[in-house]
Amino acid sequence: MYQTYKLSGKFSAAFFPLFLLTAVMVVPAVSFLNVLLTWYIPSTFLDLVVYVITLMLFAWLSSKYCVRVSKVRNKKLAGWAAFLLTLWFLYLSAVVFYLMKLPQESVGNMQQQLSNAARAFLDPAGILAALKQQMNEGYMVETLRKGVLFHLGGTLLGVLWGLKAAATLGYLMFYLKDDSIQPFDETEKRWAVKSELLLAQIPDLEEFKKQLLIGNGRVVQDLTALERVNATHVEATLYHAPGDACFYVTLTNKLRKGEDNKGNVKFEEEDILQFLKIDQLAGNSLLTQGRRQDIPAEARIINSKVKTGGRLSFVQMAILSIVQIGLLIALASKREIMLEVFSNAAVFFYLCLNTFVWAIGLWGSFQQEAVVRDDWDNMGSGSAGRWQVTMESSPGYYKVFYLAMFLVSLLLIIYCVKEMIL
Repeated sequence: MYQTYKLSGKFSAAFFPLFLLTAVMVVPAVSFLNVLLTWYIPSTFLDLVVYVITLMLFAWLSSKYCVRVSKVRNKKLAGWAAFLLTLWFLYLSAVVFYLMKLPQESVGNMQQQLSNAARAFLDPAGILAALKQQMNEGYMVETLRKGVLFHLGGTLLGVLWGLKAAATLGYLMFYLKDDSIQPFDETEKRWAVKSELLLAQIPDLEEFKKQLLIGNGRVVQDLTALERVNATHVEATLYHAPGDACFYVTLTNKLRKGEDNKGNVKFEEEDILQFLKIDQLAGNSLLTQGRRQDIPAEARIINSKVKTGGRLSFVQMAILSIVQIGLLIALASKREIMLEVFSNAAVFFYLCLNTFVWAIGLWGSFQQEAVVRDDWDNMGSGSAGRWQVTMESSPGYYKVFYLAMFLVSLLLIIYCVKEMIL
């Protein structure tokens, strides 16, 4: 019978101060950021995007300090930490939401704001009453393009809040627990080093599993490096703790299922095993194979169909973007409505979000990706050797377009700030 990594159930004494540090600093900052952003977003559907991003940030920071730095190898402790941090996050979010709903005249100066925050924090009944009132009032679900779509309130809104809280708890518990079960070197008191490897297809997967079940770990040593991209292959994650005499490996089978209209290859994943204990000979053999992994296992296929579709998408995006920016510039040219539009906090936030999107697009246009050029459409069911793969970035006109849109959007932000201040 093959052996897998077993949790020790231990944790460092630093867990308790780091947990308190996370609760005192990380959670309040993330909850405030989340409520503040969603409050000013002029689209209800973008609220969900912001929440997902802040939730991912919350989970990453929580796991970093409460699991990785604290060296927690205990799923129950990681689960309880996630549970308590989630409750704290939801309560602080409700407090911030309550403060945002206060009438403007009652906000006052900084001292008054701190006083309001302290009273709200110590008044759970008042927070609950504010949430019930919001349920009765409901929300106007709206988008940037179509405006108000429908009104959402009452019991349905409460159910959606409950589902959102459950999803937050589930995600955070999964994130922290998943980090806590990663291989750890009990001798050196540190997490194992992780290496990602690409291996050739296993000819007989069932026989491979059978050999592992009877304890024949040498079949792992027989795995070879991947020589072709866009073909069925095995992804291996190798864990090596320098102070330990063994390695651990996780294997996933990636079965090729064709490619989509954009030339991206689709794979079906099948878990073979997780955290299998292997000896040094097999581990070093895999590390040797890993030295050849200089190109990804998948490469985007660019043929005549993909070229046509890409150009059409770019033209559509360019027309919509230019029309959008043109409307804003037209508004800026009319003095009678200029102040009303560009002194609005929602417009300012929208412009900031727009500029951020263009900045990401500009950055992405310079990033290289693995590409297979196939003008004869003969890659539909085959695969390509690594020597046929090239690393390319977006065409020059993409870079020029994203740079121009970023600069225009940035100028509009500066103009908006000017109108808001003056």
